[in-house]
Amino acid sequence: ARSALALARPARAHLSILGGLFLLLIAAGYILDQSTLLFRDEGILTGAGYASITARLPALQILAVIVAIAAVACFANAFVRTLWVLGGAVVLWIVASILIGGIYPAIIETVSVKPDQLNKERPYLARNIEATRLAYGLTNVEETAVDIKNEPSALDARAEFANVDAVRLWDYRPLLSAYGQLQALRQYYAFNDVDVDRYVIDGVETPVMLSARELSTSQLPAAAQTWVNRHLYYTHGYGAVLTPVGAIGTEGRPRFALQDIPPVGQPKIDEPRIYFGELTKDYVIVGTNQDEFDYAQDVKDATTRFKGAGGISVSGLWDRILFALRFGDFNLLVSTQIGPESKVLFHRTIAERERLIAPFLTYDADPYLVIADGKMYWINDAYTTGDRYPYSERYGAIGNSSKLGLPDLNYIRNSVKVVTDAYDGSIRYYIADDQDPVLANLRAIYPGLFEPIAKMPRSLQTHLRYPEQLFSVQTQIFATYHMTDPDNFYNRNDAWRIANEIFTQGSAAQPIEPYYVTARLPGAAAPEFVLFVPMTPAGGQRDNMVAWVAGRADPSDYGKLRVLRFPQGRTIFGPLQIEARIDQDATIAQQLTLLRGGGGATVIRGNLLVLPVGDSFLYVEPLYVQASQGKIPELQRVILATQERVVMAESFQKALDQLFAAPAKPGTTASPAPSVSPSNGPSASGSPAPSQTVTQLIKSASEHYDRAQAALKAGDFATYGSEIRALNDDLARLRALTGQ
Repeated sequence: ARSALALARPARAHLSILGGLFLLLIAAGYILDQSTLLFRDEGILTGAGYASITARLPALQILAVIVAIAAVACFANAFVRTLWVLGGAVVLWIVASILIGGIYPAIIETVSVKPDQLNKERPYLARNIEATRLAYGLTNVEETAVDIKNEPSALDARAEFANVDAVRLWDYRPLLSAYGQLQALRQYYAFNDVDVDRYVIDGVETPVMLSARELSTSQLPAAAQTWVNRHLYYTHGYGAVLTPVGAIGTEGRPRFALQDIPPVGQPKIDEPRIYFGELTKDYVIVGTNQDEFDYAQDVKDATTRFKGAGGISVSGLWDRILFALRFGDFNLLVSTQIGPESKVLFHRTIAERERLIAPFLTYDADPYLVIADGKMYWINDAYTTGDRYPYSERYGAIGNSSKLGLPDLNYIRNSVKVVTDAYDGSIRYYIADDQDPVLANLRAIYPGLFEPIAKMPRSLQTHLRYPEQLFSVQTQIFATYHMTDPDNFYNRNDAWRIANEIFTQGSAAQPIEPYYVTARLPGAAAPEFVLFVPMTPAGGQRDNMVAWVAGRADPSDYGKLRVLRFPQGRTIFGPLQIEARIDQDATIAQQLTLLRGGGGATVIRGNLLVLPVGDSFLYVEPLYVQASQGKIPELQRVILATQERVVMAESFQKALDQLFAAPAKPGTTASPAPSVSPSNGPSASGSPAPSQTVTQLIKSASEHYDRAQAALKAGDFATYGSEIRALNDDLARLRALTGQ
């Protein structure tokens, strides 16, 4: 028995020391937990609120002291060697954590905060607002209250849209399908996406849409899916296609400024080969005994050989063994095509390449193609991000999502622009925001990685864009955090959301994707390249437009946000309300029925653009028709709208003429409305027919409508279309005569 007791006393001492160490860790945890209050979700705010500061913080401090004392008691018990001290210390910790750490803050929250929440939380709401705006780069937003008129003047509209090619009529979704049908040319080429940029075309800066013609070996016929073809012969894509955003060609198809193989048009491409891109997933071996396929020709395919500095040598046996193991490919080891000049190119996908070099940055999901100095480059936006910024709202906590894949994000800066040469894969990281403290630390750690933006070639700088993913995050946060007054923020009386639109005829509404356009902002001397989105009230119950947010991209104002706020006392139609007005227009509804061709075609409604024009707005929506066979979307109609009118025509210019067919106000230059001859057809001169009265036009319109309905019943769609167009002309003249 004495021997057992002798063994028990050392065991008690050992347990006491372990208990003391355990309680010391608990005390340290309470000390660290004090800082986590800065990220706490308080319901109405993120960060430490009234209950956290007045109850939880003192509770954690008291608990840290109590548990530390209990830990000291446990250490002392190593000499006393009784179980009472050890058990009492543990019980004291548990009771204190329940009473002080749980019940006391809950009482303060229930009794003191909830009955007077706004007054109690007001200073902490102010901290939350300030920190969130700082963390998301929203402290220098230029906000302007504008009084919008119902209609832009004809003078302003015609001046603003003098260059029709600069009016964005192409939506990237149908345009990508058109590129695939019209310019892929061979089954092994593919277009991954369509980018929006601006280039000088025929001496004029023009917004354009362009896409790289990349190689997709997976689309080769099954018989051609050989190792030699995939890794030695088909090694690169070729060139790009480019279309001004408003360039419409024959039968509503895109009119190309750059096209074909080899590339023809503007901008000039001297090196069209794409070894590194978005679809370049296979490794390839260059410098082999096998020439590489370049492009197809009538007699014999053109071939080439890679001359870039990139790649790793596989000329030696040891190199070939290692890469055969690396790729799990025995052919690389035994192929007789590999010679002393052979090099392997791998990690050729832009996103993969960037993440391997700098995995500590967050990358945009959509690198975009740039043609500069005769070469092709990929530019991508890289972000410094974080989820531990005190008092800053977490992006995913309020139901937002983005393509960055960071739901707990609460800090973001577009601090780096990454440029990759599409030919040799060389990659450079340029500093876009030298005020970012996170990047300052990264520069200290990796001094040779980052370069000042001033070292980026000027030809590339002119193609920098406000990044769409950053803009999407900022606008969704700004939708709530534009309210800087704590009282307004608490009441949420002016919360916004991104406006909705209809994409495919008959489909459900969906949030508008931010889009790039060239527009003249109110007070600006010249048009500029901006990324923008309209905003409507939050909650989904109202669709009127309350604001318009733009990210500026031209060098002089790069990275600035501009917000136009509209009067709260009257309705400014939002995109979905314009969509409803379009659907309710009987004439437009009839033409949509015709365009669908009895259900055999799909009518696609492109981005509904809300473009500032003078002291008003013009709504622009293109309509594309895509047949069930062929899949080539064609732009068939353009809808224009103001606060008071909706018109539709075969082209933007015709729709603009129709919209301003009413008599021009003094000082405007509205074009005269097309006239009708006595035989109810267009007059040869194009000038108004003075003999036509309102009664005559009503009679003519009625006759055109009757003939159109008869043609529709007979299945004569050609006659139906011509009669509907004549009906539209009569209605336009009626508006002109009546001043409507």
